[in-house]
Amino acid sequence: MVNEVDSKTIVVATAPTASGLVASAIMGVVKGIKGPAQSAVINTLGALQGYSKYLEETYERVATFKTFANPAEPVKVLDHFVATTLENSSGKKIDQDTLVTMSAASKTKIVISASAGFGKSMLMRYIALCLFEKPQGRIPLFIELRHLNRLSNPDLLEYIHLTYRQNSKVQRSAFDQGLSSGIFCFIFDGFDELNHEVRQIIEDQILSSTRLYPKNSYIVSSRPDERFGSWRAFKTLKVLPMGKAKVIQLINKLNHDKGTKRRFIQKIKSGLYETHESFLSTPLLAILMLLTYQENANIPDKIHLFYNKAFETLFHKHDALKEQYDRKRKSSLQIDDFSKVFSAFCLKTYVLEKTEFNRKELHALVKEAIDYCQFSVSTDDVLFDMREAVCLIQQEGPSYFFVHRSFQEYFTALFLSSCPEDIRDHFIESLSARHWDNVLSMLYEMASAQLEPSWITKNCDDYLAKVGLSDGKIHPVFAKYRNLVFIITESIREIYSLGNSDFQTFISVMRRFYPKHFPSKFVDFPKLTRDIMRLPRFEIALSKAELELIPFLEENGRLVNIDVLDDCFEALRESGFLERAISEYETIKMIRSNITIAEIEKKKFLDKVFFR
Repeated sequence: MVNEVDSKTIVVATAPTASGLVASAIMGVVKGIKGPAQSAVINTLGALQGYSKYLEETYERVATFKTFANPAEPVKVLDHFVATTLENSSGKKIDQDTLVTMSAASKTKIVISASAGFGKSMLMRYIALCLFEKPQGRIPLFIELRHLNRLSNPDLLEYIHLTYRQNSKVQRSAFDQGLSSGIFCFIFDGFDELNHEVRQIIEDQILSSTRLYPKNSYIVSSRPDERFGSWRAFKTLKVLPMGKAKVIQLINKLNHDKGTKRRFIQKIKSGLYETHESFLSTPLLAILMLLTYQENANIPDKIHLFYNKAFETLFHKHDALKEQYDRKRKSSLQIDDFSKVFSAFCLKTYVLEKTEFNRKELHALVKEAIDYCQFSVSTDDVLFDMREAVCLIQQEGPSYFFVHRSFQEYFTALFLSSCPEDIRDHFIESLSARHWDNVLSMLYEMASAQLEPSWITKNCDDYLAKVGLSDGKIHPVFAKYRNLVFIITESIREIYSLGNSDFQTFISVMRRFYPKHFPSKFVDFPKLTRDIMRLPRFEIALSKAELELIPFLEENGRLVNIDVLDDCFEALRESGFLERAISEYETIKMIRSNITIAEIEKKKFLDKVFFR
């Protein structure tokens, strides 16, 4: 029990203030400590009150957001939040309030996984706001991971401490004491927004933090990624699509023209949800569909056509609520030329893995895009149009960023769909590792007629010439993975793929070009581990080069190289691993055959037209 003198050193607040939140968390920690040690912990953790100013600034920042429905006016998250349902690996449904309770519990480790536009950041904001307004013994530290892209040598914990300390005198020792005590709930938003070169670094630091400071709770949001299967301490929760009732609730809450909302909701109730469920069940696309419907009741079925229609709507629309307010564009660019400039800008920033800019960076990148298109137009005017008139770039303080990253992906794909074949092919081969986004899937939708007789045919032929189930050919498993490794330490017993094969890039691209043809589930490596562990023998491989490929392996670890084509066939078959690899091989054979058939039919048609 806290003694009277020491308890007075802790500021207790009944209102949702940062000082009260910190005090509540400290009180929760010291309850289980007796004697003089209690005073020492209170004195050390009490210094964390220096985080209060930035905690309040963070609360104010995450409490509001802007929507496409009315981008000029911020709205409150808690007023517009629509109930979210998540699902764990066993199929159990979890609502957002249960998630908040889980986030406040000790040792919670969760990955929130969902595709673009599903409201991951909104859900993370909701968690932070709930833990701030109704303290549950944790200090919520909300971190947008994309900001770490600015750092050359990012240190996650040091960045968090310096960010929240600001100009106060909080020492790192107080932060370390808080980490050891388990006083924090780390809310890491946007793991998928980290640049490729720092993603592995931050992944290692997150996992290291969970091992060194397991009492804290850790919540990470990201687009789906196979890597999370190896985060053994984390549970992955998938955000489920919205049902019809939730879509209607979302539309009703938007600050938008009431007549348009009423007519759109009637369309949803009359069958639009059933015909366009893949769009309407995603919050971002549902809002864009409302705007598109306002301008044109004809709603496309393909995602790239939908984004094109949404862009046209944003380019031409005036303020959603005040028709007399004309958001005039400053540049003289017509919609097709503006699209060309923005596409070049998106391509460059996508390759650089930049989604956030300062004013100088943004100005230079936009000028490059204008010069590439050879237009005589003011860079400042185009910047104004991007930000104020078309609302594709958003400003927050000194930072500028895409209003949603999916627009960067759409315009990158649009640029590639009409660029020279060698440039497009180089892009596919050099940047295909970004399997978490939609650039390649939209590129295929836009330019399948150009891709199938060129890149796809060439690479299918190369793959099928070398891969197969007959003697003398590479087995489909090794066409995907160079080998498998069984890792044994005192605390780890896991199976991992060690190094991609020469065909891994090709297979990954094909899965995104033809998602409906390939199995959608990821390999269940934990189950594969359990199956392999039952086998009687392993071949030991102590290659230093292989050890270096797994930086998180402890010094006392051993690598066990699995002979896939011998002992492990049965275990692989049970796990679905072998079956999946063979299915991919058969699917590629089928796609190549279909391309040949289609080309023959096209040739017949053209021969009749020109050589009758």
